[in-house]
Amino acid sequence: MFYDDSLIFGEDDGSSLAIVEFKKPGRDDYRFGPSKSDPVVQVVETLEKALERGSAQKKDGEIFSFARVTRRVAYIIADLTPTLIKTLKRHSFQNDWNPRIWHQYRPNEEMAVYVYGYDTMIENAKKRNAAFFSVLLGD
Repeated sequence: MFYDDSLIFGEDDGSSLAIVEFKKPGRDDYRFGPSKSDPVVQVVETLEKALERGSAQKKDGEIFSFARVTRRVAYIIADLTPTLIKTLKRHSFQNDWNPRIWHQYRPNEEMAVYVYGYDTMIENAKKRNAAFFSVLLGD
């Protein structure tokens, strides 16, 4: 697994951009503000760098342009430790519809940000895959 850089994904038509930030499991030293310790600031800075650059290079070497991006979303995958929750609250994140998923729409960046733990990510993947295999195998 990797924890140093964000991943950037996009649609082939350039209409959406997704940033995925994985944090080290068990980490509990987050702080509001400094980019080294605030994952929200990290995804915002990643978005800004991507948009400033205007493009990214795909694995196959093809250039992916961000010129027509209309949908921006970021996912922060991390254990929901006390310092992370405190940081999210300082950023005015909410978790009203699912207490294990924190969310915020950031109007200045025109980006939705979702934060959830590894356990929630695995649980959702199992549910998604169960439905897929049920249809695929006819169970």
